[in-house]
Amino acid sequence: MSEGRIMVVEDDILTLSFLVKLFERRGFEVEGVPSGGEAVRRVEELGEFDLVLLDIVMPGLSGVEVCELIRERYPMFRLPVLFLTALAQPSEVARALEAGGNDYIVKPPQEDELFARVRNLIRLKRAVEENEELQELLRLKERLFNLVAHDVKVPASSILQAAALLREGVPAGLERYLSGIEEAAGRILGLVKGFLGYARVRRLVDLERGAPVDLSVLLLQVVQRWKDRARAKGVGVAYGFDRGRPWTVRGDPLLLEELMDNLVGNAVKYTYPDTLVRVMLEERDGRVRFAVADEGPGVKETDRERIFQEFVSLSREGGMGLGLALVREVARLHGARVGVEDAEGGGAVFWVEFEGTVERDREDGL
Repeated sequence: MSEGRIMVVEDDILTLSFLVKLFERRGFEVEGVPSGGEAVRRVEELGEFDLVLLDIVMPGLSGVEVCELIRERYPMFRLPVLFLTALAQPSEVARALEAGGNDYIVKPPQEDELFARVRNLIRLKRAVEENEELQELLRLKERLFNLVAHDVKVPASSILQAAALLREGVPAGLERYLSGIEEAAGRILGLVKGFLGYARVRRLVDLERGAPVDLSVLLLQVVQRWKDRARAKGVGVAYGFDRGRPWTVRGDPLLLEELMDNLVGNAVKYTYPDTLVRVMLEERDGRVRFAVADEGPGVKETDRERIFQEFVSLSREGGMGLGLALVREVARLHGARVGVEDAEGGGAVFWVEFEGTVERDREDGL
């Protein structure tokens, strides 16, 4: 297998011949070119080189001019240029690098140093190409994902709307079938929402320096949203926090609300009928802790790490296992930690701990 395809540009024929043979012995495919003008033509015609080894001082087009013309077609890491220079004068080297050269080496080059620099630049070029290919695959994946999500979301919403209309005149014996339709369509919409939310969060980087967000306000909104759905299962939703202090962190309010919504919804889903889900804000060692406790089957200690991974679901009801993965990603973006532990008397407590609060920032003069 070839080490790579390179072009050597050197006006001294003996040096050119020596370098071509040297690279061929090391397993490279080599094009030897004696002038700058010829080098530019080869790049325009062939183009598929991994590296150009380019003499700086040549009659006609200089190495610097050749490099500038190459850079009009190829960025630095799509076609690396390694300059050869007889005298490593700072001004000469600076001009070469400003023209788009990746590196330089003094003539006559030490063989080991020459090949080390060449291989490093080729490895970097290939890594950049692989990254670009992966980015393109990710863009394609995202486009396909959004198309599929849209194509699933629209008919599922239509099913729910049709089911709501049918309820007005459905015979009593058919109500359970209609409930099954509504439940299945609702689950499909939940999966789509989970996919879209998780994909959106994965594109973000860091939200620790976001705007101040009062978690107590979000908590009340989320609890109110889940109370009716929980009541249909015979489940109560209670909340508790100290109203005499701020529960403020920095971040994105929509994402933090989605984090809370997922944890409360998860608790309502898993807790046993005729039990209570408790939603709390607490202070633990100077950190703000949001916690949701249920009275369900709990989580085995061996499952407590992987339950927050994407596509891991321990649910007897099925699902794609993205809700808790989304919680973990939102927490990570806010510099927070997530975890699960046993609830007193049975069940599980899922929690998120935020490192800093606005209250603490005030003490720092912010």
